[in-house]
Amino acid sequence: MQPSAIEKDSGVANFDRFGLFNTIYLLAGGDCTKYDAVFNLSYSEAYMTLARKAEEARYQKRFNEIILSRNA
Repeated sequence: MQPSAIEKDSGVANFDRFGLFNTIYLLAGGDCTKYDAVFNLSYSEAYMTLARKAEEARYQKRFNEIILSRNA
């Protein structure tokens, strides 16, 4: 998913410096006490979790855009 112009302007690229840690952080839900559990996930579990989170984010973005356009 490519960042929108607003996301770019807001500095989303600043997260690039964290590399693979972004994935670990996301799978652990931001909870550093769960990092070990993330490393024990199978590839398919990690992939499907990330794929679902990405789809949820795309849905939420579309939903918010529709709500904003209807309220304008």
